[in-house]
Amino acid sequence: MCSPTARCAASASSTRCSTAWAAYSHAARSPSVVERHARVNVAAFSTGGQVALVSVFGDHGLLEEEVHSYESGYRAQVSDAVSFDAAAFYNDYHNLSTAESGAPFLEASPSPDHLVIPLRLANKARGHSLGAEVACNWRVTDHWKLGGWYAFLKVDLDLDETSTATSLPEADVPRHVAYLRSSLELPRNLFLETSLHFVDRLSIQDVPGYLRADLRLGWRPTSRFEASAGVRNALDRLHPEARPQYSIVEPTLIERSYDVRLAWRF
Repeated sequence: MCSPTARCAASASSTRCSTAWAAYSHAARSPSVVERHARVNVAAFSTGGQVALVSVFGDHGLLEEEVHSYESGYRAQVSDAVSFDAAAFYNDYHNLSTAESGAPFLEASPSPDHLVIPLRLANKARGHSLGAEVACNWRVTDHWKLGGWYAFLKVDLDLDETSTATSLPEADVPRHVAYLRSSLELPRNLFLETSLHFVDRLSIQDVPGYLRADLRLGWRPTSRFEASAGVRNALDRLHPEARPQYSIVEPTLIERSYDVRLAWRF
């Protein structure tokens, strides 16, 4: 299927220090062989003394998922030390995949006899998303650089009236995400890199928001050699980030980690 894209840009000055741009794109995702023909067992549990199996069944009649995307933005080099970038977008989705609840049935093979709770894939959702992002880089001094980024995202998906799906996990995204980075050159060829990441909560998956800090201290005696040690997730011993789709288990916890690096550039 053809996926057309159209883009345009205009420089706001003869020196090309600022640029405004806009774009339109259309894209489609074809269902995989698994989504059209396979059965995937995603969970099993005991109920009333009987084993129950939750299974996702594909459908050979699945349609392509489509999106129409509209974007615009502005980029500027405010000064030799400061640059700025802003963008906004709107996406219109059609034929989105859903997992439709079916009537439970008994199954004898493989043994023992068990109850199957079916979820059948279908194209019974549509919707849109809109958002914006802003990024800025600032060379504070010859030895200190700051960079920041913020993004807002809002997703609204609707089920068809005939749908039996209970939720749309793929619509559960963080509303706000922010990032701040500092890069500082220290005496004796040392450097310190620090970053803060904020990710908003996932309400449907019941995953709270979190603030993550990463630190790295290094030594760079020449342009070719570098040694450093760092810590990721310095503020928390562990935290959850997401829960797998169609899963009834607890979300994976991301642990604090440490690393040491030695790099030689030829």
